[in-house]
Amino acid sequence: MKLIYLILAATCFCATALATTNNNNAVTFESEITIAKQGKFHSKLLDEDIPFNLYLPKHYHLQSKQHTYPVIFINGAHGNQFFHAVTGLVEFYSRFERMPESIVISLNYSGHYPEINTNGMWTSREVIDRYGKPELFNQFMKQELLPYLTQQYRANDKRMIIGVSGSSIYPLYSLLNDSDLFSDYVFLASSDMIGMGFDKNVDIIEQLASLPQKNNIKHKSLIYLADADDDLEKNQLSAKNHQRIKQYKADLAKAGFQLEVASIENERHYDALLKTLMNVFELQYPESLWAPKYRHLEAQPGNTLANIDAFYQTLSEQVGFTVLPRGDRWNSVNNLRHTSVRLERAGKLEQALQVANRWQQDWPYSAEAKLATAKLMKKLNQQDKAMLVLNKAIVLATEQQVANLDAYIDLQKTWQSQSE
Repeated sequence: MKLIYLILAATCFCATALATTNNNNAVTFESEITIAKQGKFHSKLLDEDIPFNLYLPKHYHLQSKQHTYPVIFINGAHGNQFFHAVTGLVEFYSRFERMPESIVISLNYSGHYPEINTNGMWTSREVIDRYGKPELFNQFMKQELLPYLTQQYRANDKRMIIGVSGSSIYPLYSLLNDSDLFSDYVFLASSDMIGMGFDKNVDIIEQLASLPQKNNIKHKSLIYLADADDDLEKNQLSAKNHQRIKQYKADLAKAGFQLEVASIENERHYDALLKTLMNVFELQYPESLWAPKYRHLEAQPGNTLANIDAFYQTLSEQVGFTVLPRGDRWNSVNNLRHTSVRLERAGKLEQALQVANRWQQDWPYSAEAKLATAKLMKKLNQQDKAMLVLNKAIVLATEQQVANLDAYIDLQKTWQSQSE
């Protein structure tokens, strides 16, 4: 396995210290905002380079190894084109705890698939030619790419793949032939594709109706098929397929699949992508379960940290992967940082320290988490521990060039003078 990063993608501001003059006013750009990487994965199995885009969660570099992330794949040329839109939505939803922080990957030239008969769905051609090595591609995913993502980026087993229009062929092929490879399948503008067939004698809709039972029946796999209402109005064959597949919902449920079929109103073809994904995320991660009010957890009887842990243990069991409490969150009171502050104000210093300590353990590269923990240790007369944690905070703050580094150093000097 060999991974080659080619460029930094999605750069919003370019050229360090680039100055331009407009009406005698100099504008200087001193940094870049980069949200993703573009690279190639060399597959020994396929004997070729697989190009892809990679987005990591905002807090990935601050969090511990205990934090793992679902992976959202978006397939093919459509995946490459819509990568920025998908990552933007994922970043927004995860920022406000409407879904888990997730890794997003676009397979830029599609997963491989065999020849497919169009069955009249595309009048311009009878057959879509075979692409690549379909008999090996899923082995590449399981033996090379997925282990790499797990080892290198803490990916977990919750995997979604998105197929849009013609780029849905590989996800459909994978669903029919190796359904456990992905946890969830999302299709947009694909009601024509499901009327096609990898077998001349049966179309994909009929094959979906006879899917074998999933290995993990406890957590149903989502199959979400969405089309813009404009597409369904213009294409009678797609509209017929869109309705026809609904009759197999019960059969799919018995096999461990949750089929949802949606018409996205007031949209045209690709335009429906963001609404589709919003529907999917809200279906999978309902606000009532996913966005706890930490004050409610603090108000429950017993130890606050134990209450928080109990909530997230239950949530983890429901979604099928480990979910940890949010250490910090911009402009929000629903996180460990604010819980610790509220407990301190209430005079519950020991519980405040427990929560702050969990924050700095879960976010070991957060200078702010260590600073908060050190201050509480100091209040509880744990002088030596407080200084040790403060020193670690200063190291991190220096490395990360935090804006208020001077405040860290001033506090260190104050504590040192107090101990003399």
